[in-house]
Amino acid sequence: MKTLYTSSRPDSDFAIVDVDGVIYAVDEDRVMGGLGKYKIGRTSKFQAGSNEFIEVSPEGDVTKIDATADDCVFFGDFDFDDDAETFEDLF
Repeated sequence: MKTLYTSSRPDSDFAIVDVDGVIYAVDEDRVMGGLGKYKIGRTSKFQAGSNEFIEVSPEGDVTKIDATADDCVFFGDFDFDDDAETFEDLF
C-alpha cells in the first residue's frame, strides 16, 4: 500500500492510497464502524478536512479544489470494518 495523499488536518486519518494499482480513499470513524475504504472507479471529490476538498482520478491524480460537502462522496458510502486495526487490514 502506497500513500498518495494525506489530509493536511493533523487529527485526520483521511488518505488516498494505491493498493496494487487500484486507488482508494481510506478514513477512520468509530461511529460509522471503524476503518473504511472507498474504491475510486471514476474521478471523485472528497472532503479531506474541514475546509479541504480534493478531486481524485482512478489513476491516483489528486487535485485540491473548491467545493462543498454536498459535492463530495458521502462518508456512508465507504466500506467500514470494525475488526480492522490498520488500513492495511482493509485489503
